[in-house]
Amino acid sequence: MRQFFTLYRFELKKIFQKWYVPALLALCIASTIFLNVRPLLDERTVAYVDEQQQFHFGTITKYEAFQLERRFAREDAGKLLDNEAAWAMREMNDQYQEIYNQYTTAPTCVLLNHYLVFDSMRQTGINPVYDGTEYPADFAYQTMVENQTWEFSSQQLTQEEIDYWERERSRLTTPFTIEYASGYEGILEKAYWLNLMALLFTLVSLCGSFSDDDVYKTRPLLTSSVHGRLPLTLARLAAGVSLACGGVLVLFGLTAAIQFFVHGVSGARMPIQLLGLEEAWTGAGTVFLSGSCRVMTAGQAVLTTVGMSLLIALFAGALSMLLSKLLRRAVPALALPMGLLLLSLYYDPFFYDQDRVRAQIWSYMPVQRLSQNFLLDERLVFLGGVQLDCIPVSVLLYGGLAAVALVTCIWLCKARAVDKM
Repeated sequence: MRQFFTLYRFELKKIFQKWYVPALLALCIASTIFLNVRPLLDERTVAYVDEQQQFHFGTITKYEAFQLERRFAREDAGKLLDNEAAWAMREMNDQYQEIYNQYTTAPTCVLLNHYLVFDSMRQTGINPVYDGTEYPADFAYQTMVENQTWEFSSQQLTQEEIDYWERERSRLTTPFTIEYASGYEGILEKAYWLNLMALLFTLVSLCGSFSDDDVYKTRPLLTSSVHGRLPLTLARLAAGVSLACGGVLVLFGLTAAIQFFVHGVSGARMPIQLLGLEEAWTGAGTVFLSGSCRVMTAGQAVLTTVGMSLLIALFAGALSMLLSKLLRRAVPALALPMGLLLLSLYYDPFFYDQDRVRAQIWSYMPVQRLSQNFLLDERLVFLGGVQLDCIPVSVLLYGGLAAVALVTCIWLCKARAVDKM
């Protein structure tokens, strides 16, 4: 065992001795910090009433606005999102409407006081201040059900699948209990970019893991040693897997640290139906998770996203090392998976809204599994009479592919031993 860990440390050190590996990791870390910190410097116009009942209106940085949001959210955190909470929020906004109009021409006054109630209802697709309905909370939950029904139609679910998700929806207990979950929203919003950086780091770092032995003519020397076959191969694979998964954990850990510092760690029990995630692409809108029937909280959504990211990073690392062994050159071992990644990233399939089967197959591409829409995917897979949604199917798919790639690497290293050349 001690010899294995010696080989493992040697393989990790060999990876990081390539100048571009630590440079790329540093670039990913710097980009992650920029991705999280830069929006905090933007400006935002806010209005609120302080403890002395003094009205305040002004433009401040988003970081300052988030601190005010967090402060006022304590008043409503843990409360039920019902009509009484909505009426209290609406009444306070109506009370200060005339003062608000002295500063801006916006049609409705939205104070940071009770903003948690306003924002939670807004994620269902309504404006509880502007719409003027008598029972705003009831209307919000009705709109949520309509959003979920629309998802059934847009994903072309069968009646059997609809029945499955309606059973899941029946487990949702309304009215929801609201929490300030902006920290978890921030992690989910940034996850797409974090995963792209982690995949790029993995593919570039591991594309030469086995091919370098052929390029530098060291393979006969290594494979002829007493620890040069299975122990060395296992140590190299373990180092590659550690790098792939470690990259994901570093980027997500850094993001979580920044988001929780700004917004706090509260909100883990917030239902995902009250979360709205800004799209990764600027101006592409917001993904409203109110269309999901999953019984899942914000904390569980983050854990699921990180778990899926680790699994796909594991697959990407295993694939990169397998291609490096098969092709014996780093450039083609990098070009093939990068080409597939770019294809799935930029190609908008014409059949996505027309052909249910092909659309479902396409949805299991790595980039699609890592998008914000992942938690809205409700197309089931039937295996042996068992109904499985996309999360366990993705675990089986990418876990199986990663295992196949790693086992194939071991088999190739044995088959290409120096005594058989």
